[in-house]
Amino acid sequence: MMPVPVEHSPVNSKAELALLHRLCKSSSASAVLALWASGLQQLTGCDRVDIYLLDQSHSLLVRQISASPEGTRQDNSYSEPADYRHDSLLSAALLGQTPLHLNTAQADGHFRLDFLQTGHAGLPPHTMITALPVRDAANHNQGVLVLLGRHGDSSQQLTASLGSLCTSFWLQYCRHQQLAECVRQRTPTPAPRPVPLNHSYGLTGNSEAIRQLRRLISKTLHNQSSVLITGETGTGKELVAQAIHHHGPRRSFPFQVQNCASIPESLLESELFGYCRGAFTGADREHMGLIRSAQGGTLFLDEIGDMPLSLQAKLLRVLQEQSVRPLGDTRSYAVNVRIVAATHQNLPDMVASGRFRQDLYYRLAQFPIALPPLRERKDDIALLSQHFADEFAHHARLPAPALSPALLERLESHHYPGNVRELKNMIERTLLLHGHEASLQPGHLPPELFEQGCAAQQTEVDDLGAGKLDERLDYLECRVLEQVLHKYHGNQKLAAQELGLSRGAMNYRLKKHQINARNWRI
Repeated sequence: MMPVPVEHSPVNSKAELALLHRLCKSSSASAVLALWASGLQQLTGCDRVDIYLLDQSHSLLVRQISASPEGTRQDNSYSEPADYRHDSLLSAALLGQTPLHLNTAQADGHFRLDFLQTGHAGLPPHTMITALPVRDAANHNQGVLVLLGRHGDSSQQLTASLGSLCTSFWLQYCRHQQLAECVRQRTPTPAPRPVPLNHSYGLTGNSEAIRQLRRLISKTLHNQSSVLITGETGTGKELVAQAIHHHGPRRSFPFQVQNCASIPESLLESELFGYCRGAFTGADREHMGLIRSAQGGTLFLDEIGDMPLSLQAKLLRVLQEQSVRPLGDTRSYAVNVRIVAATHQNLPDMVASGRFRQDLYYRLAQFPIALPPLRERKDDIALLSQHFADEFAHHARLPAPALSPALLERLESHHYPGNVRELKNMIERTLLLHGHEASLQPGHLPPELFEQGCAAQQTEVDDLGAGKLDERLDYLECRVLEQVLHKYHGNQKLAAQELGLSRGAMNYRLKKHQINARNWRI
């Protein structure tokens, strides 16, 4: 695909300075967009300028404005996924390292060009197209600039000048958006609606920790930096890795997973890097390896802290040279793979003790993401519990249960050393035993959680410095009745015998505290 050579004079430096002067005097983000499109259209003399920017989730390219000699217009009529799934010229320009220069006849056989006609009259054949990424000050791609028509210049001088101008406009556009956001924050507004359960990268929760995690994920989608996910066991590190892959530009390519702690060193080396036939005894065929089989996609290396030092050196070479050499082979193969690693260990401490390579650590931690433990986001426990209950009930073909306020209070009092995984297993176990109940109560929970909840409640009793004695005794009596009923799985006769009560006295106290003994039956 060769560009059409045409003559064009470089961008006029005086006109460029005048445009930048007008940019400094712009008063709003919409004014910056209008000046951006119209100014570049006049500066280059092309027939049309379209500006596409990534949305807040960094998963869609949205056309913001179009400019032609007839004028400019705000235009949000077109958006598309910011990946290669549809072979769009926009996506190629967003993720490419060099601008694209070609005409519609050339591009028609390689790219989907329906975005050029959307909301506009049909383009004549052989219309020149220049598409280049809009980058911020950190050189991260934020959108695409498309020039159509007679500009026809593919010189480096033109594209470099346009790229610098676009960066200036992008920075000014962001400043005005930030100022507008500050004004909005000072103005009283209704409380935001809760985020739906199945929204925002598949992460359930509305706590500040989860909202910050979603923001970090959105920032890492459209760059090629390696990601290091840290957090305790059970916090959802693989779920975050899947979100980065499935919502980013590599979603149409493979997502490969390898736990570095699950297999011996020799097997891990061949599994990752591959081997050729005859490399060792038993190698009767060629094995590509996970790095090469993830070509174009993502390789998720879980428990990277358990990778042996000898393999760390080989992985570092892959990251530095973007190539891999299988065991027993003399050739190296170019690879385009994004590495996402995860660990529950403290890698800086491992680096200090010599158990992990410092150079590899800095390569992997280009974009670090730390996951909070569940005990630091207890506001999400109710949402997570209902989500897991509904999910399990659907798969088990059970009616969706209601979770009582008392049960949710008991769940929120637990420490969760196993984090979200522990909560999920606890909910599934409870539904396996009591899925026939319309409403789940504290007595349906596993014994270890009940005992932990009782200990926490006893602490509350000990800490009650106010209140009448009768009220405190009633509270304690209720907790003791629940504990004994749980011990005997709701058998009132055995519970009454242990407490030294008659059946009548036992029934009286249960009614007094509105306790249903059937909730503790298995």
